[in-house]
Amino acid sequence: MYTSTGMDKVLTTLDRIDQDECRRVMVDYDSFINRVQHKIYIQTFIGHYRNAEKLYLNGNNAGEKKSLMYAHKIFKTKNITNDDLSDEKVRDYKTSKMLTSEIMMIRLRKLQRDEWI
Repeated sequence: MYTSTGMDKVLTTLDRIDQDECRRVMVDYDSFINRVQHKIYIQTFIGHYRNAEKLYLNGNNAGEKKSLMYAHKIFKTKNITNDDLSDEKVRDYKTSKMLTSEIMMIRLRKLQRDEWI
């Protein structure tokens, strides 16, 4: 699993601290935890997407498809948005355009069609 080590450390540290104490000091403690967790999901998505890019460059279509499928699953199940990808400046490795879920799905469909031929 790909994660941002810094974000993991933040969550680990916050888990060790008394949550009630944190809520007294930090008004938006729960939303802060949610933002950190969401950031970890985004970094995990980016890790899988970058792996798909490496596999594409090596000509490994099956591996690329598998990594894109993992990335897409994270995108859908963890409520990542196109705006999140834009904020992280993630670009499509084939077109260099800003990555969107639609561009990713087009690539996945093409890989599936090529597999059937």
